[in-house]
Amino acid sequence: MHLYWKRAACRAAVVLACVMALVPLGACASSAAEVASQAAATPDPATLKLQRVVMLMRHSVRPPTKSYVIPEGYAGDPWPEWKVPAGYLTPHGFKGAVLLGRWQREALSRRGLLSADGCPQDDVVVIWADTDQRTRKTGVGFAKGLAPGCGIQVGHTDGDRDDPLFDPFENRAVAYDPAVSKAAILAHVGGDDLQDLSHVSVRLDKAFTRLDAILGCCSLPLCKASGLPEGCTMGELHYVWEKVDPYEEVDIVGPLSVGGTAAESILLEYANGMPMKDVGWGRASVEDLVLLSKIHAVEFNVLERVPYNAYRGATPILQRVLQVFDGKRPARLTVLVGHDNNVANVGGTLELHWHVPGYARDDQAINGTVGFELLTDGSGAKFVRAFYFAQGLRQLRELQPLDADHPPYFHYMPQPLCALPGKPTLCSLTGFENAVKSRIAVAGPGPGPGAAE
Repeated sequence: MHLYWKRAACRAAVVLACVMALVPLGACASSAAEVASQAAATPDPATLKLQRVVMLMRHSVRPPTKSYVIPEGYAGDPWPEWKVPAGYLTPHGFKGAVLLGRWQREALSRRGLLSADGCPQDDVVVIWADTDQRTRKTGVGFAKGLAPGCGIQVGHTDGDRDDPLFDPFENRAVAYDPAVSKAAILAHVGGDDLQDLSHVSVRLDKAFTRLDAILGCCSLPLCKASGLPEGCTMGELHYVWEKVDPYEEVDIVGPLSVGGTAAESILLEYANGMPMKDVGWGRASVEDLVLLSKIHAVEFNVLERVPYNAYRGATPILQRVLQVFDGKRPARLTVLVGHDNNVANVGGTLELHWHVPGYARDDQAINGTVGFELLTDGSGAKFVRAFYFAQGLRQLRELQPLDADHPPYFHYMPQPLCALPGKPTLCSLTGFENAVKSRIAVAGPGPGPGAAE
């Protein structure tokens, strides 16, 4: 659209809003002029220079994190055997991370952030991972693809000590009250009791019906234990609050949590390149995977995108983003390798959304990455864009090479908390900082388990 018509549209929209609000048109004229001035002054993102990038990456392909996958009675057949221990990164997953690192090097070199070849200078690239083997090895794979032979080290806390950057709850890095969290979850789903989550299960009826057929759910003892007759379905089962340690984030047991884990486990089988006869015991199709992914996405929407939990879970990571963007550190690219809940927390806090091929909307893709770019214009003014990228599920399964002609999914996301006029994906740095600071949590252990906030 020509600039003249953009300005005319802005003025018309403001005048209409003023008329509907019974505001004098004289006052409206100054508002229209201000909106038009702001729109004209907003830069085109394509003209901005990339200065810094911070990425939060979910780890690559792993088997289920527990040997029993889901509780007894939900699945009629034994789960398939994996060739690595529970929760460990697979060789296939490592190769997938290498491919993403290689693509990022090409993409960032085209924009001048990194050189096209050779090893980056010391401290230009920083990769920090959670302590789990799968996160550390994902970081190693990404580094290998990004700068092969350069020996970029993946930092992490010593031993098996939990990292408060990725788990601020148990590490008491933020104030957290489990009772308030439970109330927030119920409010988020519009209920007063945990069983009100059944309304959410009903909306996923098609997905649960398909999952029941794939699993062979549910066994007679499981139905009886829930006070239900023989032939009950997963979506009918009751919800209970899971018993967790003090200061640990609250969780639920029921259709969403069990179904989400089962769905994700079947999706991981596909992503790891298993023959289709071994994906969901040969009873799951590629079309089923997108449907099942909805259960996992909704589970995380209920637990990890709910504002009370999201703001607290995302606090250390978003603080790190602001620290990188303050210009006092040499790193041009910072990669943080964590988990799906970390990505969901950040997405929920800043109201960011994505939709990767092969997954449901907002589901945290394997290797999926939410990131932030710091950009400048010719005058030195600073701006921020948020993006999400990941291999499509088929790209990861087949380990398809990635390049400019065959890219992964990459999406600049609207930033509703701070977007500039006419540029939904672009914020000023100040606006971004204010949005983050308005939502991150107070540091410290808080009032303790069961206390009122």
